[in-house]
Amino acid sequence: MKVALQVAVLSFGLQAAASATPLITFHDGSLNSAATANLSDTGVNWAVSWTQSVATSNVTVSAILSSNVGPTSASWYVATQIGSGTTSTDVVDSGTYSPPSLPTQFDFDLSPRAILATGLSFAPGTYFLVFDGPPGGIFGNAGWVGDFMGVTTTLAPGFSMGSYYFTTAPDPFAPASSFSLYGDPSKFVFELDEVPSAPVPEPSTLSLLGLGLVTIARRRWRK
Repeated sequence: MKVALQVAVLSFGLQAAASATPLITFHDGSLNSAATANLSDTGVNWAVSWTQSVATSNVTVSAILSSNVGPTSASWYVATQIGSGTTSTDVVDSGTYSPPSLPTQFDFDLSPRAILATGLSFAPGTYFLVFDGPPGGIFGNAGWVGDFMGVTTTLAPGFSMGSYYFTTAPDPFAPASSFSLYGDPSKFVFELDEVPSAPVPEPSTLSLLGLGLVTIARRRWRK
C-alpha cells in the first residue's frame, strides 16, 4: 500500500508547473536607441491592436511602462473597438497600472514588464489595448517604453499585429477618444502569454490516492 500511495502522490500532487506559451513578444535588437510614448490623462493616450484567429484562456497581459514623477497610477483597457461610439460594453477587461520609475534603458529586453492582468480569456477577433495616462502634462509624466530600431515581434500561430494609435485630446472614457493612426516606426512593448490550465486528475488517480490515505489511517489506528 505504501507503494500505491507514492504512485498516487506522484501522479496527483507533484505535477510540474505548466510553462507559459508566448503569444506576442518583443525583442530589442538595438543597444543604442530607445523610444518612449508619453502618457497623460488630459494630454495624450495610446492604443495598440492585435488580431487572433484562435481562442485563448488564462492569458497574462504585460507592458513596459515608466513613471518620471514617482508613484502614480492610471487606467488601462482591452476593448473590441476604439474611437467615437465606443462604450463600456465594448470593453473586455480593464484595470489600473502603477508604472515603476525606470532609468533610461537602451536595451528594453532588460526592463521589467508591468503585469496588467492575468487569467484573461479572448475569443477570436481583434482587440485594442488602451492606455489612459496618469494626471499631469503631456511630457515628463509617464511613458510607454519601446524602441524605433531593431525591434523584432514574435507571434504565436493565429496571431497578427495591428497598428499603434494615439490621441492628443483624450476623452474622459479613454477608449472613446478620437485616436489617430501612428505612422512612426517606433514600437512600444506589450506582451501576451498563455498559461495552460492544470490537468484534471483521472478518477482512477483520485481513487488510488484515497486508498493510500485510508491505509495510512488504519496503520496509525492499530498502533
